[in-house]
Amino acid sequence: IDQRGTGRSAPLQCADESKLPIKEGLDPAAQAQRLEQCREQLAQLPYGDMRFFTTTIAMQDMEAVREQLGAPQWNLIGASYGTRAALEYLRQFPTTVRRTVIDGVAPPDMVLPASFSTDGQAALEASLQACEKDAKGCAAQYPRLRAEWASLLQSLPRVISVSHPVTGLPEQFSLSRDTLLRSVRAPLYSPALAAALPAAIHAAAQGRFEGLMGLSGALGSSKAMRLAAGMHFSVVCAEDV
Repeated sequence: IDQRGTGRSAPLQCADESKLPIKEGLDPAAQAQRLEQCREQLAQLPYGDMRFFTTTIAMQDMEAVREQLGAPQWNLIGASYGTRAALEYLRQFPTTVRRTVIDGVAPPDMVLPASFSTDGQAALEASLQACEKDAKGCAAQYPRLRAEWASLLQSLPRVISVSHPVTGLPEQFSLSRDTLLRSVRAPLYSPALAAALPAAIHAAAQGRFEGLMGLSGALGSSKAMRLAAGMHFSVVCAEDV
């Protein structure tokens, strides 16, 4: 099932920003302006009333699918936001669920954006510790990784030069501490990308930032993983903010 607002189910997609200049992509004011433009464009769609893209209504869609399939009960497996969806489905339709597995629980009363920094720090710390425990691998290759990360943070803000990870064009912009922290948060969602962070941090400490900039956008670079921003903000604004 593509939850309403995603995939092929009344998609609420904003424009692909993967080729935007890095400086423009990181500018908060420009981000807000692009998001407002996206909202106005989505509102023109036949299904563009974003008041109807909430977890509660989406779980009613799920129940309609179950009824159509004729399944008396089914199993729910949810991770991250999917745990909130599973809990909401269970609240509305408790008798049609056989088993529920929830991983990384985000309950209805949790304000998700408020936990981004805390959770991101915990994930980064776990990544650093994993490197330190890998005596023959990561720790041998990057013995000063934690110190390099601390030194990197202290060196900001500073102007850096990088090649754009998608277009390959050379760019120069001022890298702030907040931007650097955001750049490591996305890779921590994926074990494969998180495994590349030590090398990227080590290179950045030596003034080479291509690795970090590439990893920061890698999670959403594939079509399958691209965030349906209209649906994302419909849920976050209505249920968290």
